[in-house]
Amino acid sequence: MNKKLRYCLEQKVRLIDELEQKQDMNIEEWSAHVHHWNKFMKKLRVVARTHSFRTKASERIFYEEIWIDTLTYYWYSREMVFFCNSLPIEDTQFEAYINQKLKQYMTYRLQSFERYNAFCAQQLPIDYLALKMHVVENDERGEWAFFDERYPFLYNAYFGALKRIINCLTGLLNLQEERETPILLTWNRSKQDFCLFVYALAHCNRINGEKVAVMVVVREIGQLFGLDVSKHFYQTLNKVKKRTDFSNNFLAEMNQVIVDMDLYNE
Repeated sequence: MNKKLRYCLEQKVRLIDELEQKQDMNIEEWSAHVHHWNKFMKKLRVVARTHSFRTKASERIFYEEIWIDTLTYYWYSREMVFFCNSLPIEDTQFEAYINQKLKQYMTYRLQSFERYNAFCAQQLPIDYLALKMHVVENDERGEWAFFDERYPFLYNAYFGALKRIINCLTGLLNLQEERETPILLTWNRSKQDFCLFVYALAHCNRINGEKVAVMVVVREIGQLFGLDVSKHFYQTLNKVKKRTDFSNNFLAEMNQVIVDMDLYNE
């Protein structure tokens, strides 16, 4: 595989990981993602122009998978920028507005799906060469319209982006409902201690070395205490690792409490 293409694929994985780990982002963060995906698409267009694919199969994969997937995340991020930019000023209107936008996107998906089915029923699947030509034509203009009916071969990217937008808005709606739910537990230690506690809990609770979705545990446990440490979770843990003295940290204190446990005096 070409070194430039391999580097692009590694960068793509990093961008997706960054995007998937965050849920409740502001307009500046979404705008940054649009910028990153736009720059990445420019790199892919350079590869498309200069890279000689060894086989037609590898060229097909580049356009039908790598390029389509990239467009999906680009449109997803761009639509979320538009959404954040139109949020109402009053907090009390957030839930109603999110519900409204969610219904719009779901209706849009249904209508477009009907058009897509009609298109597929009339014609054979378009060859990846049509997508390749589209990429070359758009190389200078850089125009990538979301749900442009002139380019039905991009429907996989359209629907991929719509699915992520709907999931994101649903998640935001759930977060909004959780914020309105009174918090019954309080965390009286530092957020650094909380990160230590959740990280240890996530790993100690796994079975037979299974892979742990740490950020899922962070968000779920955080909701119990009304804390959101997901944005800077790993940065906080890295600060803890730089300590030279671990004798006074939260987990050591918990361990001592268990050692000295006296249930009869509770």
